[in-house]
Parts: sequence; structure tokens; C-alpha cells
Amino acid sequence: MDDHHSRMYVDNVFHITGRWANRDPTRIVEVGDYGVIEHSSGTFQKEGNLYKDNLFDGPPEYTRSDPLDSYHRCSDTALVREVSVAGKGSSDAPAVGDAPFNAEFQFSDNKGGSALLMYKPILSAIPVKDVQILGTLPALKDKVIITETYLTPAYFMSLSTVASPVNVKVRLTEGGPNTEETTGRGSSGLKWEATGGSGFTQMGVTPNGEYGYVPLFRLMKRRVWSFKRDSPDPDYVKDIYWVDKPVPWRALDDDGIEFVDVVSSDEEDW
Repeated sequence: MDDHHSRMYVDNVFHITGRWANRDPTRIVEVGDYGVIEHSSGTFQKEGNLYKDNLFDGPPEYTRSDPLDSYHRCSDTALVREVSVAGKGSSDAPAVGDAPFNAEFQFSDNKGGSALLMYKPILSAIPVKDVQILGTLPALKDKVIITETYLTPAYFMSLSTVASPVNVKVRLTEGGPNTEETTGRGSSGLKWEATGGSGFTQMGVTPNGEYGYVPLFRLMKRRVWSFKRDSPDPDYVKDIYWVDKPVPWRALDDDGIEFVDVVSSDEEDW
């Protein structure tokens, strides 16, 4: 996936989840990581970790969930035609049930789209109210912080870029030999099977079922208010120092290239 298509995938996922997609889920990021976003691709570039670098006396604690029900999201340009599952449950993430499951997506409206599946992810998160205790820490000026991660043993990601309807069928099954191939099979017995689609598709299953992928995370940035004489910022809220990081690029065309006459939300004064 080149930088333009990476940015398109990140952009699609952000606008349906408010979270950032990891271009390479094998590249592990952790709660407390801080750094910058690479504008050309939407890739997070780590510079350190809040908990390991001793930047703050008494950093906010974070929680770690039990495995959630499988997580499924597709962009608003994709219509989920059919989802059948073996079982259902409840969780903080949208559920499609326990594996094995089947999903069929139709990327329509001549716009393509994106889809992301994660099997039983574990959510680690710093509560938003607790992030605020970081305040205006100088070391984090102009940095973003990862405040949530979704860690999973199996993921599927797809970006469709063709200007015509495309069907993608995805199935996660149990059983199979002790190998890991392009089908996304591991010795844990889980196996991805996918047919159809056009553009970019990537999937993975860890060899022994361990939690080794981070396909999705949340980024927050320090909020900057615009104070002008006799005209206080109407959005000013006391003690709210950190907010969700919006995408830094302008609206993208079908090739992931920015429109020059559209201002991104991150270019506006906060």
C-alpha cells in the first residue's frame, strides 16, 4: 500500500470510528506512546512512551478489558450486505459474534471504501477525564498521545479503490494445519478466507493465537484555544487540555490526494 492509499484507508476508518487505523498492524503501539503523525501516509511515528520515559509524576492509569466480541466496521461508502454469526454477546465494541463468522461487503456508489475486522480484541484505554491531568506538560507540546489500543490475534483490512460496485466475502474459521500463509492461517486453528474485492487487502493470524496485532488506536492532541481581545473563544472549556486528534489533511480525492481548496479540521483554530 503506497502512502496515498494508506492515507485513504486511515481517513475512511477515522470518519466511521473516530479512531486511527494502523497501516501495519504488526507494528505494535501501546497506550502512552507519544509522537507525531506522518502527513503523507497517516502513519504514527513514535517518539517515546509516557509510562516508560518518566515524563510525569503519577501518570494516569489505564484499564485493560477482557477479550471483546469480534469487532467489525466498514466505511459509509460500503454496504454490509450480510453478516451471519455463530453466537452473540455484548461488549463496548460493535459485535458480530464469536468466530467462526461470515461477512459480505458490497463497496458501492462508485466510491470504493474500507473495512476492518478484528477477532476478540482487547481494549486498553486511559479514561478521557484522566488524560486531562497531563495538562500542558512541556515535553508533549505539539505531540499526539495514544490513549486507546485494540490488540487482537486476528485481523482483516480492506481498501477498495475501484469506481464500480465490488463484493468482498470474508470468513473466519477454526481448524487447519499448523502453517501461516497468505490466507492468514495460524497454529491457533483460526483461518481467514476471503474472495472477491479489488484494491488492497491484508489479513493476519498470529502463529499461536497470541495477541500480536494492533489494527486500531485512539489519538489525542493538546487543545489550543484562540484568545482575541474582547472576544473569548466560545469553545473554551476549563481544564479540558486534550481532545481527539482529527486527520491533518484536507479532503481526499479517489486517489488519496488532497483537494487544495478544502481546509482540514486540524488547520482551523481551536
